[in-house]
Amino acid sequence: MCRWRDFVELRQYQTEALSSVVTRHSRREQRNSLVRWIALVKAEQISKRYENMSALVSEVSFKQRVFLALKHACLQSRTERTTEKFREWKARCLAARDRRYFERKKVMVSRL
Repeated sequence: MCRWRDFVELRQYQTEALSSVVTRHSRREQRNSLVRWIALVKAEQISKRYENMSALVSEVSFKQRVFLALKHACLQSRTERTTEKFREWKARCLAARDRRYFERKKVMVSRL
């Protein structure tokens, strides 16, 4: 009877040891698969976030380029208007000078 009890206890110990090894292995596999799944989900989230950020950055840079182009166009038109005003002023000044000069000439000629 003692031998049978020893044999049964040995088999129970062996099966418990084997089942603990198997359960540890299966739990480790479950943890690894969970970690892989979390990494995959995080990678997808990061890629979506990266795509959103790149779209925002490209949209903002496009808006900045458009704004800078409009600003440059406004400055250029303002410069052209200023230049045109200066030319008109210069032409009026020259016309007034010529008019005074020729009036003086007429007066001088009429006195002769």
